[in-house]
Amino acid sequence: MAAAKFTKPAAKTATPKKKVSRYAGIKASAPRDPMPIVGTYRFRWLSCEEGFNPGKGSSSFKVHLEVVSIDAGGEDHEVGQTVFFVQGISGKGQDAGLGRVKAAVMATAGFEEEGEFDAFAGAEGEFLEAVTGEANEYSTDGQPLIGRLVDCQVTRGNARDDGDYYREFAWAVVADEDGQEVPRCGE
Repeated sequence: MAAAKFTKPAAKTATPKKKVSRYAGIKASAPRDPMPIVGTYRFRWLSCEEGFNPGKGSSSFKVHLEVVSIDAGGEDHEVGQTVFFVQGISGKGQDAGLGRVKAAVMATAGFEEEGEFDAFAGAEGEFLEAVTGEANEYSTDGQPLIGRLVDCQVTRGNARDDGDYYREFAWAVVADEDGQEVPRCGE
């Protein structure tokens, strides 16, 4: 009897798990709009979003822009084409990234002076939140910059490991008398 307590019951035969493909449930992604090359442009703000890359653990701010005109450079682009501006907003470059986002938003919203923009935009960044689609006092449906024109000079930044280069963006207000079709934010 003592030996019986050391015997194990027969193991159940495990049914092998069906192999699931890494592609199961994946949706096809749309082609990515290009980033603007070195040049001086007038853009129309089309949409904006914040994104998160789980692989890198990083957040970004991405704006889709329509090319309205090209004053210099920009040989790879044509009027009417959609391009995008993307800026990292987390990690070591968070402060610089957020500052670059603010410069783009400020110029597109129609503000040349940062103090004036700060007085309009809310002490807690409420307007910047509205720009990415959050409904609040600045926009009941989000995205208050859609349709606004902004001038931008794109210059070459440092080289990237993939052979491309980082872009540096300098933003400037388009005045109402210069064809701005959407009123300045706050008016």
